[in-house]
Amino acid sequence: MIRKMVSADLEEVKRIEDRSFPKPWSKKQIIAEIEKGIAMVTGDKGVDGYLFARRILDEIEILNLAVDPGKRKQGVGKSLLMELLGFAGRENVKKVFLEVRPSNQGALGLYNKLGFKR
Repeated sequence: MIRKMVSADLEEVKRIEDRSFPKPWSKKQIIAEIEKGIAMVTGDKGVDGYLFARRILDEIEILNLAVDPGKRKQGVGKSLLMELLGFAGRENVKKVFLEVRPSNQGALGLYNKLGFKR
């Protein structure tokens, strides 16, 4: 189940953030995105993954996407991206883009499968 992220998700999101990135976002940064951006989580019991994005006019930039290490390679990230792309289509967004580390081969493979271009 994918839903809008709420402040009650903060601790679980921060835990995943800390385990996923060499320079994780602070709680303050996460709260700011919950309040002003597109912020979604997925998971039936707790948070399995999350996505932060920002819409400006007819473009969406994906700012952050992470999946709990124990839930990776199970379609969690793909489901979050598909939800965002569905939203983009319904809202007539022309472009969805992101930056990804060249060393993150798993993410690059997923984005490529979903039609993202370098």
